[in-house]
Amino acid sequence: MGEAGLEQLLKATINTAVSIKAVKLEELERVIVDTTVQDKAIAHPVDSRLLEIARHKVVSAARRAGIALKQTYAKEGKTAAPPSRGLCARQAIQSAQARRQASAHDPWGGHARGAAQVRSS
Repeated sequence: MGEAGLEQLLKATINTAVSIKAVKLEELERVIVDTTVQDKAIAHPVDSRLLEIARHKVVSAARRAGIALKQTYAKEGKTAAPPSRGLCARQAIQSAQARRQASAHDPWGGHARGAAQVRSS
């Protein structure tokens, strides 16, 4: 689109706003632009989650239409899309590395049996 195209789009937007009286020309003499950017926690779609949403909508539509379904696969849908564990990718990697390092220093691999034997001696 380029800079010239954006200028034309901005001019057309402003002219339309003035012509439908959404904005007065005097209000456009001084414009304040807020360029603050904030991170958002966006839940990116996963195939299993999208499938669960579609299954739920189909079951809801069938119920509204009075169609009796033999099986709704509600239990299978919940297990197909497990909830997030609350870790971002970096935290998950760091957690796995910490577990590996701990098991490398522990001859029993972090098992309770080994920890109990160490405490008893």
